[in-house]
Amino acid sequence: MKILLITLFAFGLIACESNEDSTYHHSANSAHEAIASAKAENNKTKKLGFEWKSNSKMLKKAMKLAKAGKDAEAIKIANQVRRFAIAGQKQAEVAKSAGPNF
Repeated sequence: MKILLITLFAFGLIACESNEDSTYHHSANSAHEAIASAKAENNKTKKLGFEWKSNSKMLKKAMKLAKAGKDAEAIKIANQVRRFAIAGQKQAEVAKSAGPNF
């Protein structure tokens, strides 16, 4: 039950998350910047032990798209990974205080 509540809370955070801080302009270096930012946030989440399963796969896909010159798609996926990583960090914070309420 606790895992379900934490998961639902994390998805709620994603729904409320603002995209303003993770928006990149479309240029040759922007895809690489977006991917680097997503990797950095994901590494922080990984150290906390709350990396979401799909993040690594999505990062690999973003890197392939960037290599193929599809920057807009790569940026979109990298920004999504970054948001998921930040949500994982928030989930780790909430999990610290999770416990039975008697």
